[in-house]
Amino acid sequence: MDPKLYRNGRPENTEQASIRGISLVRGVFLTAPYDVQITEFDRPKFPQKAVLARTVMCGVCGIDVHMYKGTVPIVDPIPLGHEWVGRIEEIGQKAEAEDLWGQELRVGDLIIPGFSSQGCGRCIYCKFYMKPYLCVSSKGDPFEKTKARGIVRPTVFDVGGYCDYRYVFPNGWVYKVPGDLPPEVAVLTEHFSTALHVGDYAGKEGLTVVVQGSGPIGLLSVMAVKLSGAATTIVVGAPEGRLRLCKEFGAGYAISIQEVPEAEDRIRSVKKLTRAGAGADVVVEAAGTPEAFTEGPAPRVVAS
Repeated sequence: MDPKLYRNGRPENTEQASIRGISLVRGVFLTAPYDVQITEFDRPKFPQKAVLARTVMCGVCGIDVHMYKGTVPIVDPIPLGHEWVGRIEEIGQKAEAEDLWGQELRVGDLIIPGFSSQGCGRCIYCKFYMKPYLCVSSKGDPFEKTKARGIVRPTVFDVGGYCDYRYVFPNGWVYKVPGDLPPEVAVLTEHFSTALHVGDYAGKEGLTVVVQGSGPIGLLSVMAVKLSGAATTIVVGAPEGRLRLCKEFGAGYAISIQEVPEAEDRIRSVKKLTRAGAGADVVVEAAGTPEAFTEGPAPRVVAS
């Protein structure tokens, strides 16, 4: 069946059949700035080494917004969405039904894969160093990792999160969600894993840390560095509501970019809040703008 394209989230046929029978399932593609298309496909014939999962929830990342607005260029139409949580509906006959930690995967389990699940899941970089982007099964184009599995080209079901169903490979980076963790929390896993990485690098005991940006990554980074032992945490961002939330999560001070619009003035404000006017020991860039780096004259800048 030829796929039918629909624009701006308005499919002509909204009837959804069960995945157990023959059905049309949807995937979202960005074809050009401000041009999102919903494409309908037949039920995916997923590889026998994979599991098929129904999408439960998928977050909207800042990079999705930037691509939509054209500030991050795209070459080909691409499937969107990577902050994904799904529930297993079928397990391939040849699938190694275990997650990264060796937990058994069953139909009905909630799982979180990342794009990095395209690594082989077996080599030293995937399994031990946890850096599947260095997977020895391919070099260069990350889409080559899917070719190593016999897939000619990634599809929305392989790498996209804005879809009805997605197939994933258990022996890659796939995590089974604990039974008592709701999907509304599990969908923040990517955000919090980034924040924990920040905490490992930046949240040393006694340090003064500046977090640039008060979005989800900035907010969770404030919490992570505080839990890791930072003595003072200063967040720089906006709007006021987010800054208040950052203070509830552990920020000692908040500087509004709306009230202090000039970079030099914000730098002076930070120095006034630090020992001997020395400034921050570590600056965490969680704003997602190149301009933020010019405000981080600290010994270490951690880009999240």
